[in-house]
Amino acid sequence: MLGPVPLAVKLAHGERLRLPQLRIEFRTAPLLLNLMAFEQSADHRAGDVSAYVRLMATMVQSAKDAGELVAADVVQCGTSGSESNEDVARFLRRVGAASEAAAELQKSYLGPALETLRELTSDQIMTKRVDVQRYYVNVPWRLVAAFVTIVTTVASILQTFTSFKQKP
Repeated sequence: MLGPVPLAVKLAHGERLRLPQLRIEFRTAPLLLNLMAFEQSADHRAGDVSAYVRLMATMVQSAKDAGELVAADVVQCGTSGSESNEDVARFLRRVGAASEAAAELQKSYLGPALETLRELTSDQIMTKRVDVQRYYVNVPWRLVAAFVTIVTTVASILQTFTSFKQKP
């Protein structure tokens, strides 16, 4: 329903999407599944926990997405810390599949944030700008390396053309 969501999307006035922290341990899956079942049996609709789990499962499409969440400290792995990003992604997909909140996600407390994310991700220029900002501007050495690469390439091309012109 939502599709992949870039995790570094900026919201209005420089705000960032704030997500509650999720600690993944051996008892997290049963706890989340029991809370979702309780919500669904109590008022016959998906509640806040179901919406949160569904959102997390929707945002994490790959191990790279899970790595972004772990790096942002949104997801913490258990005490052993031996879980890989693929394990985190698999866990969120598995628990998210049990959530019936897909249709109710818009009506939940996450509805306004999802609408803002949809508007921002529909603009291709905004998503490209966020990608450039994420991969180049935040790491100054990458920006310097990209600039040096471009200058070197242009200089090599000019040198090649001038060497061909000088030959009789």
